Amino acid sequence: MEELVDTYPWVLAVLFPVFWCGVLLGIGHLGGWARIASEYGLMDSFEGRRWRFQSGRFGWAHYGNCLTVGAGPRGLHFSVFVIFRPGHPPILVPWGDVSAKPETVLFMKYVDLRFRRVPDVRVRLSQRLATEIQLEAGTRWAGSSSTRPSNPTSGGMRNGRTS
Repeated sequence: MEELVDTYPWVLAVLFPVFWCGVLLGIGHLGGWARIASEYGLMDSFEGRRWRFQSGRFGWAHYGNCLTVGAGPRGLHFSVFVIFRPGHPPILVPWGDVSAKPETVLFMKYVDLRFRRVPDVRVRLSQRLATEIQLEAGTRWAGSSSTRPSNPTSGGMRNGRTS
């Protein structure tokens, strides 16, 4: 391989991006991002508040400090940092399609999000971020109170339901 790279240095310049894109496409498909994006792909620009460099899980795939999560008038937005974009088109889920369920794993509090048209893909965010999203979304987060994360002043989520 070293001889190949020494003789044809452009090979590495071509192979690495191809490998990188292949890995990202695989993660996007296996984790569930691609399925959500196929139903809720964002075709234009997102307008609303954004939280950059956030972490979360789409299915089994962990996105550490590379997510941009947004809350706007039209819905809940997800995108990834530009170098991770292959296989991860921006997503916008209308508020009426979002449901949330509180979870605690090893004393860490999370909120699991599910989306009406792709209910088998779980998106897990920290309770702190979910609360920020709720405060920004206000009444736009449609549905009953059981589909929204808890209010930060309410002392958290109770009985598997949100307050």
